[in-house]
Amino acid sequence: MRGYGRSTVYDRHADYALEHIVGDMIGLADALGIGKAVWVGHDWGSPVVWSIASHHPSRCHGVANLCVPYAPSCF
Repeated sequence: MRGYGRSTVYDRHADYALEHIVGDMIGLADALGIGKAVWVGHDWGSPVVWSIASHHPSRCHGVANLCVPYAPSCF
């Protein structure tokens, strides 16, 4: 996740948008040669893996989330 651990800290708030983080995860899978994965999210990672499943279903074997209830934007 951007800004955690020893990752790059960005100056602009917009650089932390979910779209960019999803792209980071897809890029990581690509770099590791992983076509499909079981994506697991915890807390702030949950929206990331929900978005991967929604926007990149061909990259998912499954999705699991911990400690965050699912609340789609239609509510």
